[in-house]
Amino acid sequence: MIDIHTHILFGIDDGSKSLEMSLKMAKMAYESGVDTIVATPHCMPGMYNNYAGEKLQNRFDLLKQAIYDYGIPVHLRKGMEVLVTEKIEKLLDENKLWTLNGTHYLLVEFSFDEDPVFCRDSLKKIKEKGYIPVVAHPCRYYFVQRYPQIVYDWYQAGYGIQVNKGSILGMFGKKEQNCVHRLLRHRVVSCAASDAHRLDRRTPRMDEVRDLLYDRYGGEYSYMLLDENPKRILRDRSLVGYDPVSFEE
Repeated sequence: MIDIHTHILFGIDDGSKSLEMSLKMAKMAYESGVDTIVATPHCMPGMYNNYAGEKLQNRFDLLKQAIYDYGIPVHLRKGMEVLVTEKIEKLLDENKLWTLNGTHYLLVEFSFDEDPVFCRDSLKKIKEKGYIPVVAHPCRYYFVQRYPQIVYDWYQAGYGIQVNKGSILGMFGKKEQNCVHRLLRHRVVSCAASDAHRLDRRTPRMDEVRDLLYDRYGGEYSYMLLDENPKRILRDRSLVGYDPVSFEE
């Protein structure tokens, strides 16, 4: 499996707190069947000012070398989870954002109570800049829980839709779990990831969600979500998927 959304870089956001914790997270991920991890620290202007540059690159290089030195057989790739604000176009123009593995795919998130019109317009602007937004954990947004058709529209616009294992497993409550399974049933999900933060809760283990997806939706769908599309993202190739089902039908 390939996990395209983790907070495994230590000491720079609300994820891993130390190099030791990051190494344990990498080992845990590997033992659950993950062979490639994308480090996606928060980029939240004013809170987590993690921008492309020497400081962030050095932290990434340190962890990558440590994973190799400790003999943990996982590949580490870089990216970031960008909170979309009015500054998004400026940050892209200034090359301050890490895309996923240096591709055209950009992992983005919104405030949970964001205005859906702002989200629609921002995603369109990102695409017009030549990037492909991958929208992180849509079921955490209140407007998606009320109007899941919005995600169908995003999917039809060519954006990637990434859901969290915690949502699928019900770690964040029934409302979020019901929402994510509606999206899965309507075939508007591109990939699933851990959004791992720690070793106790929101961990990088992916075997439980893999088994659930396999049992409920079948091996082909599970493989697409956990391997095929994540691999395509890291190789800068087009996403694959099923014909989506509108929520208005």
